[in-house]
Amino acid sequence: MYAVGSYSGSVCLYEENSGSLILDLETHRQGQDLSASNGGKKAGGGITQLMWSPNGHLLFAGKRKDNNINVYDIRGTGKGKLLYSLERPVQNNQRVYFDVDPTGKYLYSGSTNNCIYIYSLETGNLVSEITQNIFGGNIDSV
Repeated sequence: MYAVGSYSGSVCLYEENSGSLILDLETHRQGQDLSASNGGKKAGGGITQLMWSPNGHLLFAGKRKDNNINVYDIRGTGKGKLLYSLERPVQNNQRVYFDVDPTGKYLYSGSTNNCIYIYSLETGNLVSEITQNIFGGNIDSV
């Protein structure tokens, strides 16, 4: 199985051998329809990064001009349940990258406010916020 993100902000899962669509994931926050407050358009911009957790159970999706990294559980039923969203400021069209440590316990993200955000993937809670004024505004990658 592989994941594909689009300029429109959608994320889809495909079967590797046949290329057939398995699942079309929602890229909005759990329990909140962002399209209604945005003139019928999806919040944010296109998908800028997709990443699998080291064990392959979770899929992470980040977008342009969107403060959320959506975390989906891909195991079991194949429904791609949105577990939670990790917040980090992304106020422009730049790609702001994130990474997962090799153990799969933490996600690190840059931002557009001089901060690096570290989240626990076991709880979805913010563990640390590190301010780095030496970078001049944006921390595009970690």
